[in-house]
Amino acid sequence: MGETQEEVWQYLKNTARGYASFVMDHVSQEGETPLLDGVLRRLVAEQTVAVYLDVFRLQTLLERTELDGVTIHKICLIASVTGFRRMLDPNEPTLQVDLNVFVTNAQAETGLIRTEITRILRPILLSAGMAVDLHSYDWKAINDISSVAYVVPEHAYASEFDLVTKSIESAEQTGSHVSSRVRSMMEGLVAVGIPKAKYLLGYCMVKGLVADASEEVGLRLLEEASEACDMDATAALGDYYYEKGRGTRSSGKDVMANLLAAPATESNLWARAFACYTGFGSTALTPQRKQNVLDIYNHAIFNKWMLGRCVALLVAMILTLVLAPGAPVYAPHYVWGALCMAVCIAFLVLVWRYNRVNPYDDIHPLPACMFLLWTLFMSVRLFFY
Repeated sequence: MGETQEEVWQYLKNTARGYASFVMDHVSQEGETPLLDGVLRRLVAEQTVAVYLDVFRLQTLLERTELDGVTIHKICLIASVTGFRRMLDPNEPTLQVDLNVFVTNAQAETGLIRTEITRILRPILLSAGMAVDLHSYDWKAINDISSVAYVVPEHAYASEFDLVTKSIESAEQTGSHVSSRVRSMMEGLVAVGIPKAKYLLGYCMVKGLVADASEEVGLRLLEEASEACDMDATAALGDYYYEKGRGTRSSGKDVMANLLAAPATESNLWARAFACYTGFGSTALTPQRKQNVLDIYNHAIFNKWMLGRCVALLVAMILTLVLAPGAPVYAPHYVWGALCMAVCIAFLVLVWRYNRVNPYDDIHPLPACMFLLWTLFMSVRLFFY
């Protein structure tokens, strides 16, 4: 084709949006004449890609080639790794993170080091019609370029990410939107499965830094990037859940609704924030995020302290019922008292169960409800003696 490696690199970067998502670590050596590449290409040409799905047949056919026994064994090991069949399925496009997960699985299941796994995996994928790096040898080996997926590793987009980051910072300072060009750039990188691009676009969506921003779409992109182990996305999710949780804490109606819901409710936003901050997002904690973690943790401690005081209040209420101070003047009304105490105990048990699952949610209605019930009981004694 006559292109230089740099021209191919730029071409792939500029047209990445039009390709499916597939990436491979840059591990092969330039100028190498790969014997393994040729053997596997011939094998697939004769037997089709399905040959990789039958490990015993694959080993038999490879033993008839000029490959050594150690290499054959490694190929068969990799072909047996969890997720290998899915990678070769043309109906299941593989994202960059999926390939990284496969290599990690291969390390655990085969005992091979990452470099050796990628060295063997590269010619397997090339023989299946997938170009996985930027070598001109691989580029020219594929005749029908339109049917092949090309994506360069994430670090190849460093300049684009720098431009997007600066545009986002400028938009936040001026209170404006990022340009349509920057948005198109992010959407293109998202289309090829780059986790950092999902984080940046999701952040813009959630913060309203793009026109027609959708918080739902932005949150989904942040979650996808977080699942791909992007620490900035995980920390940003923590910020989102923290702010949402803090924004609903002042609403007694919402808090009461949460307490009356099932104990396993998923409304606990601060619990999600704490999980993000103390999980993979811990490597991206800023001083403000550390303060957020402290606020959440202190709130959980305060909830425990409040539950303890509510138990003490319940004991005092039961004593006023049993001992009935002032009984000669004010009737004890044991039935009303027992009813109020039963409701208090029910509320306390309900909130205690809820707090075990959602330790960071507000429980302020509990002491208020208990005090109102105690006041009701004492009012009955005072006015109906």
